[in-house]
Amino acid sequence: MLNRKTARAAARNARAIEWVRTHTIQDLEDLAGEMQTQGEDVRDIIDLLGELREIDAGLGLETGSTYSAVGEHAEIS
Repeated sequence: MLNRKTARAAARNARAIEWVRTHTIQDLEDLAGEMQTQGEDVRDIIDLLGELREIDAGLGLETGSTYSAVGEHAEIS
């Protein structure tokens, strides 16, 4: 049973990595907004977006992306 759980977790991680390779931070923001609209808990995604913003700022890349829509919803929830 443990091997099956480990294999499933590895498959999820692989799918997540592939998704990140083919999408932007804005895509993640949009996804979080849609999920939140459907009543799903997106706190982990909000936290991840915050970490990505910090990394972006530290690298000096400044994507110019706006995070307010998701952030505002997160604070209300």
